[in-house]
Amino acid sequence: MDGVAVRQIDAAVGAGRAAGAEFIIFGAMTLKPGRQRDHFLRVLERAHRERLAEYDVIYRGDPQGAPVKEYGDMADGVFAEVAARHRMPVRMPRRLFGGLLDENDHAAVILDQIDYLYKLKGWRSAYGYAGWQISQLTQPLSSVRDRDLAAAELELARAARTEVAGTRLELARAQLAQSQAAAAEARNEVEKTRLRAPEAGQVLELKAHTGEFVPTGQAVMVFVPADSVSYVEVQVDETAIARLKKDQEAVVNSPSFPGRTFSGRVKQIAPFIDARRGTFTVKVVLDEKVPEFVSDLSVTVQITTGRLSNERIVPRRYLFQEEGRAFVYVLTEGKIAKRAVTAADLGNGIFMINGEIDEGTLVVAGDKLREGVRASVSRTEG
Repeated sequence: MDGVAVRQIDAAVGAGRAAGAEFIIFGAMTLKPGRQRDHFLRVLERAHRERLAEYDVIYRGDPQGAPVKEYGDMADGVFAEVAARHRMPVRMPRRLFGGLLDENDHAAVILDQIDYLYKLKGWRSAYGYAGWQISQLTQPLSSVRDRDLAAAELELARAARTEVAGTRLELARAQLAQSQAAAAEARNEVEKTRLRAPEAGQVLELKAHTGEFVPTGQAVMVFVPADSVSYVEVQVDETAIARLKKDQEAVVNSPSFPGRTFSGRVKQIAPFIDARRGTFTVKVVLDEKVPEFVSDLSVTVQITTGRLSNERIVPRRYLFQEEGRAFVYVLTEGKIAKRAVTAADLGNGIFMINGEIDEGTLVVAGDKLREGVRASVSRTEG
């Protein structure tokens, strides 16, 4: 039922009220197979052909011509709302059918009306069933014996009690649903006051504390996920820009983790230079994520822009000095030998050395190493 139909119904009821009508009878129309339905369909096809599809949905071939329940309920609701707006009684005056019905049918019609009004309000009702029972009597209601009348009254009272209980039950259910909704809303409001980390991580700084007012949009903390640090960004002097390329190897050190190095590769080189500082930004992606790294951690990055022959990276304890010159001990042909090297400090006790060291030659360290001394390498299991 669209808005046009609702306005037409409203106009008709309003006109009836203005003309002095005392009541209104309404409901969804039934269309049993026969002349009435055939005439209705002819008019519908001629005047409102576009609504034929709606007819098939509403009636669905019911043998008694009744519309589907959803449509009937919707139509009843619309009529009831319009009648209430125009203060038009929804009832059937007794004088309309007083001379047409016998006393049993008269009583049944009255009970049916009560049943209809109850259901129109959405309440459960047993008055319709009581009316049906009276309509099945084979003798006038006034001639029913006291015992039968008492049984009928008992049945009606039972139906009334059932109705009252059903109404109270529906009311209790409605109140319960309302309370549950209020409780859910309260829980939702409480939940809004809790801040939950989206994942494991570290709170670096608190910007608000218990009891303080926090305006909308203000940050309350600085949070870093535990496994989020997979790269570092460093400022490199502009004079080195020509030597840097993507995928060059890099070694990352931090004074916060002495003795540890972290490998990576150049991922991105900024396309512009900071003219004020004379540097450009280089992004180095670490080979593995480092949970210990946090935002703004101080680091040193050594980027390998090219390799010399025989280049090695060794800890500080492998490097020795003699007369101001650096050298290392190597094991060659079963004897200890010296090899002069140049050394570059990578930080954190790590050095890059280069010298005449053949590929595969073992660099060794120790307190009592002497050139020419025989030595061998043994592996310790465990």
